[in-house]
Amino acid sequence: MESVRAYMAANYSAAIRYPYVAFWAMNNLYEMESPARDTEALAYFRSKWAAVMARTDTGTLTEEFNAGESCHAFGAVPACFLSTRVLGVRMDGPRANARVVIEPRPGDLTSASGTVVTDHGLVPVGWSRAPSSFTLNATVPAGISATVALPANVFPGCAPPERVTANGIVVWENGAWLGGAPGLSFQGADGKFLRFTAVAGEWSFQVTAAPNQAPTVTISEPLGDLIR
Repeated sequence: MESVRAYMAANYSAAIRYPYVAFWAMNNLYEMESPARDTEALAYFRSKWAAVMARTDTGTLTEEFNAGESCHAFGAVPACFLSTRVLGVRMDGPRANARVVIEPRPGDLTSASGTVVTDHGLVPVGWSRAPSSFTLNATVPAGISATVALPANVFPGCAPPERVTANGIVVWENGAWLGGAPGLSFQGADGKFLRFTAVAGEWSFQVTAAPNQAPTVTISEPLGDLIR
């Protein structure tokens, strides 16, 4: 499967004429769970949909990227991924599970916000990031729970995340689950995400990472003795 994903990622750009087909290529990029691939997907949206959005005669979307009939709903492929990947809200299995996933994928964006329609109701989400922190605010609808996956690999130049707060309470620090926030439990970490289960309600999370420190060199002998 990994070899198939790699082949698709290496060959999709020049081969795709239709937004409908682009859905599968972009889904493949997001399934690779790589910040670089997330950024690549956003760059593809900006590039390929520029001509589509520039056509304003009908106010609808085109069959092909630069031609074709302008009456095709599947031209709205980016809207799907902006909701389910950038904001990160999607169903977690069938409706009977009464769960959603909230797993933001920033790519090269520094903030995003919106309200995603699900089978369980509206899920408002907003996130922002700085060089060494990521903040997520979300509301889990009544009657369900959510898997909240906080990105752990989006801090270039920093060590792995060292702390997570939930509604102002430090719940995870230096690899250890501390608890203390009612309605929140820890699922685990895999280097890409820190995953939690959150009950219905309003949640505010923050992940912080420490900048990498330059190595310190200590010379214990007089410098002149070392270079003779």
